[in-house]
Amino acid sequence: MPPPPSNVPAAAEQQYASLQAQRVAEGEQLAASLARAMAEQRFREELRDALRDSRVTDHKVVLQEYAAKLRSRDLDDSSPWRLVESLTALPVMDLYLPFRDHRRSWRATDDILVAVAFDAFAPTLNAYDVDGRLVPLRLEDGVPSRPLVIVHPAEPTFPLSTQYTAGLSALCEPDPGAMEDDCNEGGGGGGGGGPTPPAPGVYITGFFSPRGDGWFGSLEMQFFSQVRSGSVSTALNLANNVVWFFDQQCSKGSATGVFEPNTEYTNLQILLSPGVTNVGSASCPSGGAPSEYLVSLVESDGGFNGDDDDFGRRFYGVLGGGFIPWNASVSTFQDFYSCSATTFVVYPECPPQYSARVRLEYR
Repeated sequence: MPPPPSNVPAAAEQQYASLQAQRVAEGEQLAASLARAMAEQRFREELRDALRDSRVTDHKVVLQEYAAKLRSRDLDDSSPWRLVESLTALPVMDLYLPFRDHRRSWRATDDILVAVAFDAFAPTLNAYDVDGRLVPLRLEDGVPSRPLVIVHPAEPTFPLSTQYTAGLSALCEPDPGAMEDDCNEGGGGGGGGGPTPPAPGVYITGFFSPRGDGWFGSLEMQFFSQVRSGSVSTALNLANNVVWFFDQQCSKGSATGVFEPNTEYTNLQILLSPGVTNVGSASCPSGGAPSEYLVSLVESDGGFNGDDDDFGRRFYGVLGGGFIPWNASVSTFQDFYSCSATTFVVYPECPPQYSARVRLEYR
């Protein structure tokens, strides 16, 4: 959970702590109740089918919306979905299987575990089996050996078509027993293709990140491209180096994608900057020289989970007739570091972390 806002009165801080404790208690109650309900085959199959039909990131459904849909039926008071409306401290929650291996292998069997998490990187997680028994999980152990349904505060979601996959065959046979297969995972065949490029521009054609989203599974990535333009001055430069001043900044496009951590994507076609065919000459509408083209990466969290994660930025092209020290070239993989570091430089206030490797190309 995020910390309470700074500089708040002691009474407000105490109230926040009380709400936090209530959320955790309600979360444990919900996890145990849903897990016990999973003992019924009908319940497991119904949930699997609902998740399979979802067309957003990782086949997520919103807990409260799904519960309201089922409550509209004639359910008895013992239904776990009736419990949801009484858990008033819970924020809007996602419900899904966060790990792709589980989405592709689970056949609505009763080896399922259920957990509620408020911290994506908590070292341990309390999961429950269909008998209501506690099954502790450790983040450092990686993907759990048993399929895991998780409920956590809702994150931004993207259409499933932006979830680019790796190493999937273009031909597939639908698997009615699984919630995800080559036919419904998103993206395209041959290692993660997207739609045919609609127009010339700068495309993201490769991606890799060692950073996962903890218990929350995939990376919901946002890519932003911009140009900064300004002027050159040597008036204040005692070392005879060029000093650059930038007085305008403009967007050149953005894109989204959902990726698995530690997975190489080498055949992507994600349009980032429509119409840009030379990053060295890209400029803002009002002109200005020199100019620089930059790309920044953000992993979406948002809302109750805290701020989005800064995956860093890189500069591309030439500046003032020469390469800037941190200049990057289009058509090759470039490393990104958090804290907007262009190289791995340790800042005391925000030590950079290696975030991702991205390849841009012209199309």
